[in-house]
This record gives sequence, C-alpha cells and structure tokens, in this order.
Amino acid sequence: MNQQKLLFGLLGILFFVVAANLVMGQNEHEKNVEQEEGDYYKKLDYKYVGESEHWRGEYVIEGEEVMFELDGRMERDYWHEDESFVEYKGDINDLKSVEHLEIKLGSRSSRSTYEDESPQDTVFNLSHGSDDVFNNPEKSIEVEVIWNGQSESFQLVREDLQQE
Repeated sequence: MNQQKLLFGLLGILFFVVAANLVMGQNEHEKNVEQEEGDYYKKLDYKYVGESEHWRGEYVIEGEEVMFELDGRMERDYWHEDESFVEYKGDINDLKSVEHLEIKLGSRSSRSTYEDESPQDTVFNLSHGSDDVFNNPEKSIEVEVIWNGQSESFQLVREDLQQE
C-alpha cells in the first residue's frame, strides 16, 4: 500500500515537472517570436464603409502580416479573414428587372446573372475582398456597381480615418 502511494506521488511530481516545462517552453517560444518579428509585424483590423445614391458597401478585414529575412532577402507572410458586401438601398422590387449585376471592389470583380428570376435580396455578399489593403491600408477602396445599363461608383473609406 505504501509503495502504491509512493509510486502515485512520484508520477504526480513527474507530471507536474513535464507540464511546467511545456508551459515555460511555450512562453519562451512566444518571446522569441516577438523579438524576431520586431518592427516587421503588423496587425490588420480595419473596417471600410461608403455609399452612393443607390448602394452602400462595407469591407472588414482582420489579419496579420509578418516580414522576415530568409537567406539574405526579405520575405512576407500573412493571413487574413475578410467579409465584404454591397447593399441596394432601395426596395427589393426595384431589382426585379435586373438581369446582370457586376460589382467591382478594388482590383477584383464579381458578376451575377439573373435570367430566370430576379435577385431575392438587396444584400450581395462578395466572396473576395481587396488585396490592395495589404499594400496601403490608408487608401480608400474603389467600388463600382453596374446593373441594367446603370453604373455607380463610390469609395470605401477606413472608418477610423473618416473625417467627421
């Protein structure tokens, strides 16, 4: 019985030592990553908004960008998640005659065709955002909406940079 308690106690101590080493090692790794990244780390957390006479849009991006030296040259790595949409500000019935809708967001575009039925919603989610944000996050993003021979353009401006 005493041997079982002793063995159980030793296993508990061993488990504690291993767990403490893992936690301390992880913290040390995080410190090293921060030191290596230094001034080359940038967090992205921006919201861009804008509107025209008939449309309004929004683009939200969250992510990180890291620049580092590898084999004597600078490399860039990043990840991001983004959401963007354009919304018709009028009534859904105004869109019944729409056959083609094209939305350009920055350097990308999205096209939809409505031959058999009209759009069912006034909000059009875009499956991609704008790569332009990584190179110049202060710059506004150009949006153009083309529908039924009409065209409207507007700028999405970063919310924290808008003048009041």
